[in-house]
Amino acid sequence: GWRGLSRNISDRKQAEEALRESEEKYRSFVEVTSDWIWEMNDQGIFTYVDPKIKNFIGHEAEEVIGKAMSDFMTDEEGKRAKDFLYKYNEIGKPFPMIENTHVHKNGTEVTCETSGVPTFDKDGKLTGWKGLNKDISERKTAEQEMRRLRNLLHNIIDSMPSVLVGVDKDAKVTQWNLEAEKTTGLTAKEAEGHLLTDVFPQLSDEMEKIRQAIQKQATQKTAKVARKGEDETYYSDITVYPLVSNGIEGAVIRIDNVTERVRIEEMMIQSEKMLSLGGLAAGMAHELNNPLAAILQNMQVVKNRVSEDLPANKSAAEACNISMDAISTYMELRGIYAMIDSVLESGSRAARIIDNMLSFSRKGISQFVMHDLGELLDKTIELAEKDYDLKKKYDFRHIEIVREYADSTPKVLCEGSKIQQVFLNLLKNSSQAMGENMVEGTSPRIILRVMTRRNMACVEIEDNGPGIGVEVRKRVFEPFFTTKDPGVGTGLGLSVSYFIITDDHKGTMKVESDAGKGTKFTICLPLEKRPTAHNIRTPEGQS
Repeated sequence: GWRGLSRNISDRKQAEEALRESEEKYRSFVEVTSDWIWEMNDQGIFTYVDPKIKNFIGHEAEEVIGKAMSDFMTDEEGKRAKDFLYKYNEIGKPFPMIENTHVHKNGTEVTCETSGVPTFDKDGKLTGWKGLNKDISERKTAEQEMRRLRNLLHNIIDSMPSVLVGVDKDAKVTQWNLEAEKTTGLTAKEAEGHLLTDVFPQLSDEMEKIRQAIQKQATQKTAKVARKGEDETYYSDITVYPLVSNGIEGAVIRIDNVTERVRIEEMMIQSEKMLSLGGLAAGMAHELNNPLAAILQNMQVVKNRVSEDLPANKSAAEACNISMDAISTYMELRGIYAMIDSVLESGSRAARIIDNMLSFSRKGISQFVMHDLGELLDKTIELAEKDYDLKKKYDFRHIEIVREYADSTPKVLCEGSKIQQVFLNLLKNSSQAMGENMVEGTSPRIILRVMTRRNMACVEIEDNGPGIGVEVRKRVFEPFFTTKDPGVGTGLGLSVSYFIITDDHKGTMKVESDAGKGTKFTICLPLEKRPTAHNIRTPEGQS
């Protein structure tokens, strides 16, 4: 027979069933997760790894168990991992999502995100770690690409010569490029998050357009906005672009400095005016030529009719019972001969002035001709002597002109009318400066020099006027820069002169001056032939 006993193991069976279900759940979790699970002791030696580790670093689980995590890293990364593990062994607390880099079996690097929790024995002593690694290589690559693109975009924005400012719908700054920093003196960190009007008060007048751009989703533009600087006025084009990104409303403001463009436009307008005036002067000169020629011709006839040498004059005098000696004596006593000579001399001078005006204002294609610079200077002086304004306290006729022309200076291939334009501008500037600010007791004087330096023919125009300071001297050739009162000067004369000499004639032009010590302009033109043959012509009478 049998003897025995029965024991109630329901609780144990339930526990075993629960354990089996837990293991199945754990296995299912391990199988479906894309991460690989590991266990290690407190020395960092793997005691268990998920077989999926091969998908990460190319090693089988058996190749990894018994080795340290640092064995599958670079030396530098392995040392960092060991230091980290020793630190957390001391702390005994979980570590979440620590980024580290493993080395794949094929030599490539794999970036992982590691999380772990400590394990303890029954006495509470730390025995090791359990955790999982997540492959974030693709994410890191995407982050690096985003970072690269962000840096590229940032560099592009900062390299732009325009001011670029981003604002949200409340007009608070969200973007601030390098040009904005230069313009305002505020860094991006100092500007971002503040109201636009607080950090960029110059844009206060544009706030309504910024609001319209955001509300209407339409670009708003303002052209040639003037801003007064310390020494001059600057102009800007302001464009506001509406911006909608990820549901965030805002706008991008672009400010372009168009000062140079505005100056060029004004210069072109002024040039057109000068061309019109030149045409008017030429027309007037032509109209004056006819009556002047008649005056000169008739005066010459009058002079001939009172000459004793012509038989017709004697016959006419005898018919009137008058001798030519009596007529000559009368003419002499009444000063009529002197009057006739004065009229002829003045008329001839007027004819030369008109001829100079025609030459100066003549338009057409560029014609380079061999010219004597001394003769061009003399012709220009005759023009300048007609330029005086007693209200502005200058009169070129009262200025002493000293000529120091070298005899050996060769002729220069140039456009005579343009060179005269440069000379006239310099002479007028000198006369005006001396007329307004001449030192008391000093007589105004201009010294004209013509000489040869190396392969250049040079002209110096020097006055004993008030001179100009260093800061003004640096800017005298800038377009629209002038020290004269509004309405007196345009600031174009010297800039146009500089362009004619340096660009049209490939020469040089410089100024030497100090306050109270007079001013000297030096112009040098190349002696070698520069223009092409079809642009060269020879003056009448020259071979």
